[in-house]
Amino acid sequence: MGRKIFSFKYVATVLLTVAVLILGGLNAQQKRRFSTPDDGAVWIQGPAGIQARAVAPNGPADKAGIQTGDVLKAITPVNGNPIPVRSDRHVTQILYELGTWSRATYTVVRNEKEVPMMLVTAPPPVQYLRHQQYLEVIGLIYFLVGIFVLLKRSRAPHALHFYFVCLTSFVFYAFHFTGKLNPFDWTIFWFDLAAGLLLPPLFLHFCLEFPLRNKLIRQRRGLLYLIYVPGAALFIAQLAFVNGVIGLAPSPIVLRDLLDNLGDFHFGLYFVLSAIVLLQTYRTVRTPELRQQMKWVTRGTVLAVVPYFILQSIPRLWGLVPTTYVDLAIVPLVLIPISFGYAIHRYRLMDVDIIFKRGVTYTLATACVIGLYATVVVLVGEFFGAGFEPLSMVARVVATIVAALLFAPIKDQFQIWLDKFFYRDRYDVRQTLIDFGRTLSSDVHIESMLDRIVDRLGRALLVGRAAIFLEHPFDPSRFVPARVTGLTIPDNADFSFLKPSTERPYFFFEKDFHELNYFIPCRVKDRVIAYIGLGRTQNGDYLTSEDLELMETVSDYVGIALENARLYESIEQKAAEYQSLKDFSENIIESINVGVVVEDEDGRIVGWNRALEILTGRSRHDTLGRRTANIIPAYFLQRLTETRHLYKQSWDGLMVNFSATSLMDKVGNTRGTLIIIDNITDRIRLEDQLIQNDKLTSIGLLAAGVAHEVNTPLAVISSYSQMLRKEMSPEDSRHKLLEKITKQTFRASEIVNSLLNFSRTNATEFTEVDIHNVITETISLVDHQLKSGRIRLERELRADCPTTFGNAGKLQQVFLNLFVNARDAMPEGGELRVMTDTMNSKIEIIIQDTGTGISRENIKKIYDPFFTTKAAGKGTGLGLSVSYGIVQEHGGNISVESKPGVGTSFRLELPLVRKPVNV
Repeated sequence: MGRKIFSFKYVATVLLTVAVLILGGLNAQQKRRFSTPDDGAVWIQGPAGIQARAVAPNGPADKAGIQTGDVLKAITPVNGNPIPVRSDRHVTQILYELGTWSRATYTVVRNEKEVPMMLVTAPPPVQYLRHQQYLEVIGLIYFLVGIFVLLKRSRAPHALHFYFVCLTSFVFYAFHFTGKLNPFDWTIFWFDLAAGLLLPPLFLHFCLEFPLRNKLIRQRRGLLYLIYVPGAALFIAQLAFVNGVIGLAPSPIVLRDLLDNLGDFHFGLYFVLSAIVLLQTYRTVRTPELRQQMKWVTRGTVLAVVPYFILQSIPRLWGLVPTTYVDLAIVPLVLIPISFGYAIHRYRLMDVDIIFKRGVTYTLATACVIGLYATVVVLVGEFFGAGFEPLSMVARVVATIVAALLFAPIKDQFQIWLDKFFYRDRYDVRQTLIDFGRTLSSDVHIESMLDRIVDRLGRALLVGRAAIFLEHPFDPSRFVPARVTGLTIPDNADFSFLKPSTERPYFFFEKDFHELNYFIPCRVKDRVIAYIGLGRTQNGDYLTSEDLELMETVSDYVGIALENARLYESIEQKAAEYQSLKDFSENIIESINVGVVVEDEDGRIVGWNRALEILTGRSRHDTLGRRTANIIPAYFLQRLTETRHLYKQSWDGLMVNFSATSLMDKVGNTRGTLIIIDNITDRIRLEDQLIQNDKLTSIGLLAAGVAHEVNTPLAVISSYSQMLRKEMSPEDSRHKLLEKITKQTFRASEIVNSLLNFSRTNATEFTEVDIHNVITETISLVDHQLKSGRIRLERELRADCPTTFGNAGKLQQVFLNLFVNARDAMPEGGELRVMTDTMNSKIEIIIQDTGTGISRENIKKIYDPFFTTKAAGKGTGLGLSVSYGIVQEHGGNISVESKPGVGTSFRLELPLVRKPVNV
């Protein structure tokens, strides 16, 4: 729905304001033309007649010799007849008939004697006139403050209520009846009386509602209406008194004074209650700007009403006339409108120039339209002459409609001229600031965008200090400065009040917060993504509301632009990641040492890696786009389609393996084929060599068997030939023959031994070994030694499936070394514990003794070769060194813990044999 411009309450408010201004102007004119006559005495109806209750010092009555208690019988004007006085009201009527500076003879009775006294009437005392003018100034200030709020903040909560408070105050302070009591004077009287009784509850009502409704009022809404009851009762009493419905014998003046005193007490009491409510509100509000505003309002109200209530309201309630301190009671009343005006002026952000500018705009536009209206009427009259009279009403209506239609464009033109005059060089910058915000989204790089924003805002608003706060990249609930100009923000600055969600149009700080005063949120879809921080202008002034409204509009464009830039940056990052992933994938394909062909759905090559270029000698440029069948034989492709794998195929003089797999998208559709070509030519050659080596191994084994079989007869031949040679003399010719036979048998034996050595292997043989069996067998070897050494053995073999892959003989050597060392460490006997357990796919063996232990300085050297702490001849220092090597050879670990005098504990960890598990 569009904004509602005209409404009944605003039209009624405007009409009421116009009526009040007209009445106020006429009342001011009447007060200047007519001076109220005064005789310097207060007359009341007493038992003896009209008596003087009080006589003003140095007043006309005092100068004439009238004393308190004198009874007035008649007043005789100069050159007139005596006028008998009928009542105290009659005295006032006679005075108004005489006027000021008139001579009259007062006939009074004193001590039962009539005494004539010549009296000259005078205008009211100077002090009274001064007070009246002072109160008129207060009323005018109230009116200006109210107009300011109504024009600038008409849509703000409680704005209309506050304006009525100001308008009622204007009537109460500025309206004064003259005493002539003609119809207009009675109108002023009733307006003044009604305003005086309505203002206190109306102001208290406003204080209970502003800025937030009081808790008591929220719970009991009806209490708001009760605060108007006393004022309404006093108004009815005054109405009844004036119309003679009620009276107080013998003098109605006493009743009038009583009602006036009650009204004054009602005024003072309600304003004291209002000050208390404002003070309570000030203590409860937490918003910095509102708290500063409430501080001035509260102080001004308290300082204004407390003196008046103490020095004026309370004494008058007790029947006293506090003339001595009346100045002290009245003068502070001006603090209420001044404090409200200052709070609005200071904390509604320097809007006085805007109000002035708009006032001038509307004044000039109105004057122009009135002049145009008069010109049209005159020109039509001159044109038609006497014939214009019958059409005068129609012509005036037409002229009025034309003037109304021309008012808006004329006003807008004056607005433009005044803007140019006020802003001068900044006008074009301010006018284009909105366009700048709209076109800001064209810049997709955040860094340059932030520079443009700060620069344009500084030139448009004449702000030297500015900053832009963006969401923290890892904590979106925090905002950190992303661009700063004209100030320095410390690293530990606390900006925790900047939230991702806020209903406030901006944050304001009267005192500089890190040299900034305003923080305007930039929103996107009800989420704050940035804050614009601004300081004061270069002249040291706060920003105007017009500036802030401009910033609120621009901030939305800035938020959208920053969000777009962030999205663009995210897209760029995603594109870079995609390109990086694409390059990474291509690098993987390019880096693998097998050939890869990528075929699309049409059977054309779209990928050909470097390994395939080297393998085939065809470049990527020559193969991309060609059909796969032109490069790879069609029968290969057909067989690949059927089996997906081809092994040991001859292609281009090479032996290769073919394999193919389909390229699938996310929804499972086939987008092509990936063909992998693995060159196994070298692998085939190695396989042939292995086969040959196997043959040679078999031959070696066969040779070893033959050599073993041949060794026996060779040994017999050698033995018998040597025996025969010993039985013959060296000169025997057969002796030399036998010697040759012996040599040849030795030679044949050497050949056979060489064959055996060639076929023999020295590698350690590893098989599955049961650790518990190895430990048990080793214990059986040393069991006798342990018993003879009074060593008690405890076995806790708790490991499940204690099978490792190793050499049983070498593992037995490790355990034997550890058991022997434990025995040697307990020469007086002790306890040897052997424990096993399974932990994390390993078997843990702990061998613990209660022997002498190993000192701290020796425990780091126990695995060093030839290091021993045993006596000479008792050890070589190689046992633990060899054991450490055997454990490392089996992929295990060995560690030791020892305390001298307590014992030693060796911990061995060996990997368990992994067995397949059926799931």
